[in-house]
Amino acid sequence: MAVRRNISQKDLLAEDKKTPAEKAADEENRSIPDDVPAKEKKKKEKSHIIPVSDTNEYPENEDEHMMESNTFLDVVFDENFEYIIRNPIKKFFGCLLWMFGMTLLPIVTFFMYGFKVKNKKYIRRIIKSGSGAITVSNHVHMMDCVMACQTNWPKMSYLPTLHTTFQLPYVRHIVHLLNAFPIPNTTSGTKKFIEEMNGLLQRGKFVHFFPEGALWPWYDKIRTFKPGAFHFAVKNNVPVIPLAIKYRPRKLTRIFSKHPLVSIEVLPPVYPNAELPTKMSVYDLTQRVHDAIAQCVEFNNEKYFSPKIKKKRFWQRSPKEEAQND
Repeated sequence: MAVRRNISQKDLLAEDKKTPAEKAADEENRSIPDDVPAKEKKKKEKSHIIPVSDTNEYPENEDEHMMESNTFLDVVFDENFEYIIRNPIKKFFGCLLWMFGMTLLPIVTFFMYGFKVKNKKYIRRIIKSGSGAITVSNHVHMMDCVMACQTNWPKMSYLPTLHTTFQLPYVRHIVHLLNAFPIPNTTSGTKKFIEEMNGLLQRGKFVHFFPEGALWPWYDKIRTFKPGAFHFAVKNNVPVIPLAIKYRPRKLTRIFSKHPLVSIEVLPPVYPNAELPTKMSVYDLTQRVHDAIAQCVEFNNEKYFSPKIKKKRFWQRSPKEEAQND
């Protein structure tokens, strides 16, 4: 079983104060002992790269994005920006887009990635209760936002996203109709964003977050979770539903793609601890959700994609190796 990062409350508080360079250095020191030779260190550094995509090189800084996009429009995300659509005509066309997407996209994701959902009963229970909820998942696939929306369907999901997405011509209008809205980069916009988020959860809506932040395609481990989504869960006393994105080996379809099949396992809802002070409750909730997803994902990926060890023929082995085998 993969070794999980055990995040304590003190560790999370201390980690927030560290610079990205210090975080990267701490991660390297934790994973690679000092007495390991240089060649072995290189092997361990690549251990986070899923074997089916050996060409991927992941950044040392967990906050660094691997996908870059050019922005063209200068949009100000302040208190006057329309984060949540309230225009009835726009809402009508948004519903049509949702209906069309949730009819077509499940077919696309199934044939391209063999996508399937496990334990959707937890989603149905929260929907029946009428409560709002925050769903979170690891950010490891170009279409994981689509897969998360499929998992939450028939409940429509709201998707906070990078503000740069709303600086792209045409694209910003489409994603806005699909209930996506930008995470602002201004103080006044942040206040409006917080108000809108609280309103959505209090009205019984589902909001999906990627607490890892940056998208790292086909990454097979769980990175540090940022506490933003969990602040909203604690403040509004709503559950967090962990969605674990996992991989499965291809069999008959492996001739079409080197990448594995994808599935989401819905884990039991995690509720805030009301007995703790707000700040401690946020870090407690962050840790519990992180550990639940890490245990599910890393054990699964270690099981299916453990490195293959090729046995050497007797003429390829050194005398020392030959003696050990005997």
